[in-house]
Amino acid sequence: MRILTIHADYLDVFVKERAIKQAEEVEEKRKEEHFDECLVVFTSFEEGDGKGVVKKASEEIINIAKQACIKLLSNPVKDDYKIDIIECKD
Repeated sequence: MRILTIHADYLDVFVKERAIKQAEEVEEKRKEEHFDECLVVFTSFEEGDGKGVVKKASEEIINIAKQACIKLLSNPVKDDYKIDIIECKD
């Protein structure tokens, strides 16, 4: 498992096509999006990484996000702010 995180001033996303067959369908209105002051997370999992590794990775990403809010933002979100994490499917 590898995790790369980047705190970015902004991120522009343009969906062109599916990278893999299992990728979910993206609504037309979400194919172009802009995010300000965001945490960009790239992850990769290796063969043999089980659900425990995925769970640990999600916990680590949440911790990184909390630290980024505290250290890098002038107006951090409140503790009750929820972070959605996409589940890895077997």
